[in-house]
Amino acid sequence: MEHDFGTSQTGSITPRVNTAEIWKIALEQVQLHISPQNFSAWFKNTSLSGIDNGIATISCPSSFAREWLDSNHHKLITSILQKILQQDIEVLFAVGPSQQDSGASPGTDRYETMAISPDEAPIFNIEFTHQSQFEESQNRAFLNPIYLFENFVVGSSNRLAHAAAEAIAETPGRLYNPFFLHGGVGLGKTHLSQAIGNRVLNNDPNKKILYCSSETFLNEMVESIRNGKTTEFRQNYRKLDILVIDDIQFISEWQRAQEELFHTFNILYQAGKQIIFVSDRPPKQIENLMDRLRSRFEGGMVADISTPDVELRTAIVRQKAQEKGILLPDDILDFVARSVDDNIRELEGALIKIDTHVRISGEVPEEADVARILEVDAASKRRKTSPRDLIQEVCATFGVSIRDIRGKRRTADFVVPRQVCMYLLRKELELPLEQIARELNRSDHTTVLHAIERVEAKMEEDADFKDRVGEVKV
Repeated sequence: MEHDFGTSQTGSITPRVNTAEIWKIALEQVQLHISPQNFSAWFKNTSLSGIDNGIATISCPSSFAREWLDSNHHKLITSILQKILQQDIEVLFAVGPSQQDSGASPGTDRYETMAISPDEAPIFNIEFTHQSQFEESQNRAFLNPIYLFENFVVGSSNRLAHAAAEAIAETPGRLYNPFFLHGGVGLGKTHLSQAIGNRVLNNDPNKKILYCSSETFLNEMVESIRNGKTTEFRQNYRKLDILVIDDIQFISEWQRAQEELFHTFNILYQAGKQIIFVSDRPPKQIENLMDRLRSRFEGGMVADISTPDVELRTAIVRQKAQEKGILLPDDILDFVARSVDDNIRELEGALIKIDTHVRISGEVPEEADVARILEVDAASKRRKTSPRDLIQEVCATFGVSIRDIRGKRRTADFVVPRQVCMYLLRKELELPLEQIARELNRSDHTTVLHAIERVEAKMEEDADFKDRVGEVKV
């Protein structure tokens, strides 16, 4: 990487960096914060076209992509580039050819294998005029080919789930049907569920498999209704050999989608087809779920993946370093495994942070350097708290229940803690506005924005209220 420096017109020192390499590093970190569907839809064919006078220009393939990235990921990209370059950076999005178009490959080699279609745009923004994903290719399963049993590290926290998944992959539809896999963020649920599909396709390329999110299921259902294609929609899902739906907990927010899924489930199950659901919580903890759907979720194998112990984390961090070509001494890798004890995704993030330091400084860090790097990272992520944990803490502080928080009652006893939840989910966990609205059963993100403004104003006016908000353990 280039490290010579030049002086900008403002007199500041600006490094002449290899923008393709910087963008590759940035993309690796972006992928840790958003879903594979969103990454493939919005970041493919983008590039860092230049850095001048503290302004980083990101080239986007279309004006629609530019507007979406600017509205939804501006803060994330700015934060990542500032950490990589270790200076204040403003980000500007522009429409223009990416470096990939002109022959360079800024970090796209790892991501082009993802079988995710850009047609999977956010809810209500997709068009149903494209050819159905099932018709485009009988075997286009929307699986990430890097998710295999061979590179899934097994330990005490995931051994049962792994054994069940391998058994399902060998005889889909016969054992553990449905298979309900649940656990916290970044513990390997998506990896394991997609490994089933990849193994089945390897054994029989003619199998019809689909991996999708509950939001994608809803998107397709809504658009089929709008376009009078409900019969086609149902046939597409009901002719599958294996259906995998991720983030199934969000299906509870859409009554019509629950009804549609219930009937699709019955047809697939009766035909002996394999059904797999992935969730961040077990069926009994999914609120507003139809009883008959909950009973079907619990009717097969329910397996959880828990937080990995230090031995498993050590094995994982060494494998991830090998996969990513990150060369670090064993004692440093062991230190990372001991220091990051929450989930696998954060282990990957810590590795990338350290690798970025090595690439930029050209020096292998000592343990003290790693401790400093991880401490900065931990501070930026606030604390490793799940949305549900935070909501429960607010409920405990204000003496209300989660049902009250997610309900429709608008008296001050419920509105204030509900708004505090929205404020903390945004400020502490930095969740997207749309996700916050879903977590609290609100209609759209404008409600969240209003709540944040009200809480900030009240904290300025009322010191006691500010102290009470501060009592919430995040």
